[in-house]
Amino acid sequence: DTIAEIILPNNLEIIGSDACSSLKRLRSIKVPDSVQIIDEWAFSGCINLEDIKLSNSLKSIGDCAFHWCYSLTKIVIPESIEEIGRGVFDECSNLIEVYCKAVIPPKVKWRSGSNHDLFKNNSSGRKIYVPYESVDAYKKAPLWRMYAKDIVGFDFKNSKVLLVVKS
Repeated sequence: DTIAEIILPNNLEIIGSDACSSLKRLRSIKVPDSVQIIDEWAFSGCINLEDIKLSNSLKSIGDCAFHWCYSLTKIVIPESIEEIGRGVFDECSNLIEVYCKAVIPPKVKWRSGSNHDLFKNNSSGRKIYVPYESVDAYKKAPLWRMYAKDIVGFDFKNSKVLLVVKS
């Protein structure tokens, strides 16, 4: 709880379960590009965490990894992501912008009887920006489809929202 800054080694591949959970003074974290897995509950309860720079090699984010990160307003999920656990961004009450760069919607782990979804109790009006060419795939993908009204096409190359006008 007294740790305000963490510098992760550049050869780190996995951030383990509960590794940095409940560090209430932690405000930002840069995950090195060597990291491929962020395990469950890794940063949960980091209530002042505002800025997260995820690894460009990240393949998996475990269950509830950023649960209760109340100060988080924006997250950029890299193109390399393949799987996201249940409840990853639950109770991130100020989260309003989610940028998921993956062209193929990441598989969302789910358990029968679980009450955690990906984005439960985020900020009102939260949007999920995905590659423009993938909007329909996200809106149809298991568990992503429950956020269909929040999914917006984004041109990551030129950093701009692309509106779809249907006649």
